[in-house]
Amino acid sequence: MSPSRRIPFVLFMCLISVSAGGLCPELRGQCAQGSWKPAHDHGGFPVAPPACANPAVGFASGPFAATHAALIPKGAHQGHVMVFNRFDYSANDPNTSTRVITYSIIDFSTSPPTFYNHVVCLAPDVGDLFCAGHAWNAEGNLVLAGGTTKHGQPFGGAKLLYVWQPPTTVGAPGQWNPGQPLDANRWYPSLVVLGPLEGAPNDNRILVLGGTDPVNGVIVNSYQSWVPGPTVAGSWESSGTTNTFLGPGVMGSDPSDYPRAAYLSTREVATAGMEPISAKVKHFAAAGQWPLLQMSMMGGDPLGRARVYGSSVLFAISPGGGIKDIMVAVGGKSIPPSSNDPHTILATFEWCNAGATNPVWLQPRPGVGLLQRRWFLNTVLLPTSGILAFGGEQQYEGFGCSEVPALVPEIFFAGQWLPMVGGTIIRDYHSTGLLLSSAEVFTGGGELRHYGPWPNCAIRTGRSATVFPADYQLFVPPYINCGYLRPNIIGQAAVGSAWEWGYGTQPTVSFASLPLGISISKAVLMRAGAVTHHADPNQRCVELPFTMLPETDPPAGISALQIGVPSLASQILPRGYYMLFLITNQGNQGTPSLAAWVRIL
Repeated sequence: MSPSRRIPFVLFMCLISVSAGGLCPELRGQCAQGSWKPAHDHGGFPVAPPACANPAVGFASGPFAATHAALIPKGAHQGHVMVFNRFDYSANDPNTSTRVITYSIIDFSTSPPTFYNHVVCLAPDVGDLFCAGHAWNAEGNLVLAGGTTKHGQPFGGAKLLYVWQPPTTVGAPGQWNPGQPLDANRWYPSLVVLGPLEGAPNDNRILVLGGTDPVNGVIVNSYQSWVPGPTVAGSWESSGTTNTFLGPGVMGSDPSDYPRAAYLSTREVATAGMEPISAKVKHFAAAGQWPLLQMSMMGGDPLGRARVYGSSVLFAISPGGGIKDIMVAVGGKSIPPSSNDPHTILATFEWCNAGATNPVWLQPRPGVGLLQRRWFLNTVLLPTSGILAFGGEQQYEGFGCSEVPALVPEIFFAGQWLPMVGGTIIRDYHSTGLLLSSAEVFTGGGELRHYGPWPNCAIRTGRSATVFPADYQLFVPPYINCGYLRPNIIGQAAVGSAWEWGYGTQPTVSFASLPLGISISKAVLMRAGAVTHHADPNQRCVELPFTMLPETDPPAGISALQIGVPSLASQILPRGYYMLFLITNQGNQGTPSLAAWVRIL
């Protein structure tokens, strides 16, 4: 078995052994707990309210809640993080107000970070993008759908659609392109990037599913399919009579808020939370053909427990797709089956081969699970095929009431959750996390960074709010923290550039030659992230087969490898922008390079 295949195989076999009661090799060792970089409050210059804003909302200096975060894959701010804010409009504001989006582009390569703050008016009378879902499309633009019409209690769902083009010059706001409204008010929808269709090279659809409309008391049991063109804003796929397709409510469990979902190699979109019954819909070439399939109840729990504000992620895909379609659901809050059953915060996880005809959710043996109970956690895929879980709350005290925050991150690797060095900033409800091109992890947001920011929290917890003096902090995983030599990819110097790779091609990647005893063990593509409310349905780690080539320039110390890009038919690599990491054989988990950017065409 080649080195590039061995690590994912070991990981998957450890999953099986843990389920059966076995033990995986001990992976703790020197530098095994990672580290935290200094934390930073939001900075940059204030921005005055634009004349179009009603009410007059600008970008004030000071606290900022990074409720939505996305890693920019192209343009002058490639590799920087775009965050946008939660802003509470008065419940008395008329729905006819013209609202704004207050957002910032952050460059974490400088110390302190550099902030570029912006305020842009949205279309009048339709609400704002707080609680929208979003995903990077094949062109490297951010598609945003849903949002909020009314702030206060209850919140109201919106029908917004925008496509944001990242700026081509440093400091510019980028371009906001409004599109055709959704058919339904969707508060808390998820957006899932679909794979390409054979014979339709320009078909780069995005599925919009789930969401609620609290004002009207409606759970939206339907989904819509965004298609690119003829303008940047795209359009909605139609069955000929409607743009909306039947959802999984017929199975007795609705998709509800931010369905934890993923695109599978079977051309299905599968959900893995928050509701206890998971479901799949099939991606067909013909318009309007989306038959519904059913997966089993999560965990097979006869009490029907769910994972409310837990997280899920698609496990790393091995070269050639030998291991694929493995969904992992982590943490969350159970739904009490009876009035005398307390709310339970879970420290369990489960997984299934979601691409199977009849998927079954599996759980590890008793005693093997998360090291801390967590809901409101974030999970971030790492280039070494690990899963980082961080943040959340360990007890139920209501939304944003963290009596006992989960401050210790943990990494799932080879069947074990390994504790990392504890943080000091709570990351609870509305927190966010993203993998950066440095292979570090961005952490931000949280309910105003307080233990008890809402008035009723003080009543529940008996303590006053504790304000943390920072908005953002980077976590440095142990694969960097141990100080091993990092590979250096050669040939991509210009900011905003990306190699363009087609399906089934065999591109060559050059890198600085490594010392004797150090070799490249893995080459992986990681999709640029976009996360909100602890959900990023499009996280994807695809390990690529490769062949080492002779040194291409021995005097200059340049080596190369030839990569095998998966075929279009494999459906494991949706079109779009990815970070390429080369990983050495150093340390327990390997040591990644800084990323080079690749666009899959």
